[in-house]
Amino acid sequence: MVDLAFKEKDWATWNFMQWFVKEQIEEEKLALELIDKLKIAGGDRATDESLFTLDKALEAAADEVSLPQEATAENPS
Repeated sequence: MVDLAFKEKDWATWNFMQWFVKEQIEEEKLALELIDKLKIAGGDRATDESLFTLDKALEAAADEVSLPQEATAENPS
């Protein structure tokens, strides 16, 4: 859609899609980080204590996700 909007010179859609893709990259990165933390806590065999510790760590985590400069839609990590 981004490429099509660019080819069609639909700048309003292209601008919106740039924002949308950036948001998706941020959400994918956040989800992957949460999965990694859950794996460290023990995954589906996590103890109540490790899940409690994970919950406290997530509560204290920042709301914003910083992205590496080289992140793209094709390579979100």
